[in-house]
Amino acid sequence: MLDRVAQFLSEVHEKLKEGKDIQFLEKDRATESTLYALEMWEETRRDIISRLVPQDYIKGPIVGKDLPYSPRWAFGYLYKGTELYIEMYNGNAGEPLIVIRFCIADHPLSFPFKK
Repeated sequence: MLDRVAQFLSEVHEKLKEGKDIQFLEKDRATESTLYALEMWEETRRDIISRLVPQDYIKGPIVGKDLPYSPRWAFGYLYKGTELYIEMYNGNAGEPLIVIRFCIADHPLSFPFKK
């Protein structure tokens, strides 16, 4: 499984290096105010995604017949002492990276590959 996570992140990081767009889907007021309070602009979120490693993996692939943007992968990241939850869909070559959720974790996260 660790190999699949590493492959997913390699593809994500390659898109970022190529300058591909990222679409951040979560646009509710609570998320925006939280990210603003953490001084987390789009450039900062892009940087965090580029720093993700397989040990940041939480779960995935998350699939479902009725689930848009499937399969999804979820990761966690510690930023300024705050645990973040990041859920992404990489799509096909040439498509933008879709970030479904990028928010403060609402519960403690479990990292299966961290020791």
